[in-house]
Amino acid sequence: MTQLHRLNNVTILLVDGDSMVRNSLSLAFKVSRSFLQTARTGEEALPDVAKNYFDMILFDFNLPKMDGLTFFRKAQKIHPSALYIGTPSWWNDKLVKEAFDIGIHQIVLKPFSIKTLSEILLSLIENQKPVDSQPATLSSGSDSIDEYRLSGESGYPSSLYGRAV
Repeated sequence: MTQLHRLNNVTILLVDGDSMVRNSLSLAFKVSRSFLQTARTGEEALPDVAKNYFDMILFDFNLPKMDGLTFFRKAQKIHPSALYIGTPSWWNDKLVKEAFDIGIHQIVLKPFSIKTLSEILLSLIENQKPVDSQPATLSSGSDSIDEYRLSGESGYPSSLYGRAV
């Protein structure tokens, strides 16, 4: 059983160009008592960020029209109190460093399971503190981003990165 049912009254915006990701997470979140709104692009999501309160904003780095980091920079100016979680399907060391340097709270690499995502979201909500200037850290305890390189056809690692919040 996932932890989604424990995310009571959490408002989440999911910004992802992949309809399968949006639809899958929409279905999964129906079991929770949280509210999930979706958008396909950053341009589509920004008016929602301005009009609505969100506890968390999940977004892909490779969005149509506007990349995810640009979306983050614009959204964070509008809604600085939200927790921002990047959900890239590809990454490199420079991108991950930049994401943490500009203030993204967590990175969860795709593909991820609903169980993994729900555990991360619950942990972020339960441990929410004001974001400070602490350096980015890897939540698995690794000392190096390089330890998370892809291996063959196994796809992306299930490991995740986290910023101390």
